[in-house]
Amino acid sequence: MLKSAFEMGLTPDQFWDLTWREYSLMLETYEKKEEAKWLHTREIIAMIYNTNISKKTQAKSGKQIIPLPSEKPQKTEITSTPAQFEEACKMFGIPFNPIKN
Repeated sequence: MLKSAFEMGLTPDQFWDLTWREYSLMLETYEKKEEAKWLHTREIIAMIYNTNISKKTQAKSGKQIIPLPSEKPQKTEITSTPAQFEEACKMFGIPFNPIKN
């Protein structure tokens, strides 16, 4: 926590004089500014990359070149059939007792 305060440019005295709310707001703002810098940087990199590609190469977006931590990939839902579940139970030696309606 103190490390991030130093990254924001706060002195130890300034840090210890802040309330939790003030600190969390400052940190949130700092993180948004940092993310904006990275968004800008990756778009410039994408533009440079895309100006130097051949006709055979596909253009890339900034997101493809530098994915940011705030851009979490979408999770796909994993489903299993009752037969797969029964097989897994047998593998681990767990009794399989399906609930029937």
